[in-house]
Amino acid sequence: MNTKNITIFLVFVFIIILLGLYSFIKINLEEPEIIGGDKDVHGCLPAAGYSWCEASQKCIRSWEEGCEDYITQLFTLIKTESNIDFFDSSNIELTWQVESEEGLDELKLQALMISYDNVSDEDFQKIKSTIEQNGFELDKYNTRGGILGEFGSYRKDGASLVCTLTGIYSDFNPENKQYEPKTTDKDVEIVCAILDKSLVPEISVEKRIREALATKYSKKVSQVEITITQETESYAKGSVKFLPNEEGIGGMFLAVKVNDEWQIIFDGNGSVDCKSLENYGFPEDMLENFCY
Repeated sequence: MNTKNITIFLVFVFIIILLGLYSFIKINLEEPEIIGGDKDVHGCLPAAGYSWCEASQKCIRSWEEGCEDYITQLFTLIKTESNIDFFDSSNIELTWQVESEEGLDELKLQALMISYDNVSDEDFQKIKSTIEQNGFELDKYNTRGGILGEFGSYRKDGASLVCTLTGIYSDFNPENKQYEPKTTDKDVEIVCAILDKSLVPEISVEKRIREALATKYSKKVSQVEITITQETESYAKGSVKFLPNEEGIGGMFLAVKVNDEWQIIFDGNGSVDCKSLENYGFPEDMLENFCY
């Protein structure tokens, strides 16, 4: 092969190498295709549960991460349904209680508030109804008494939102120790915040089963002691005793998780009829030497 042919061959090889390198770089620089459907105008993938959050300027899954847009949307809906021109929203800190292993923890959340004075009871009930019909549930850990008006604490788990609705009687005077309301009108405050679920403590299976046993026997949770000997995602087996227990008497228990709640299927001493447990689908090894 003469020098000219060698030069042509080397140039050809060099071009092939450049084309291969270009293709490799192009493929790796391109955004990988997300399987599961078409993206919306913001680049979010609705089929995977993503939607655009204008406040945080990103795609989110509402059940994983809240969005301030949901708060402004709720406030707009409340204004429309009640026909009240609330004052402009303001930033405020909301103290929210969440369950923990030892009792309750307090979280300090950055929140938005709208308010209005001298709201009729009829309009106040419209506000409450709007919140409750928009997917919110009452939260038992943030309830308060209402001798000076009405107080409600709500959560919407599917949107990671928590809200409080307060209606203090408009003629309330804190300096009047003998105060009795002469009106049903209320000064209203609605406060909503995003609840970061990573801040909420995870509750152990042990505590949930202790609570279920305490409810069943009208005991305090602190009076129930259990030891879990076998556990899966939906089933648990162990021993239980109630305090005070000077005699040291205890028993066994079987529990199953249904709709995220632990239920006691059996507790006591001795064995249980296997047929009565068939519908619960307990693992076979969990029932060895336990039923007949």
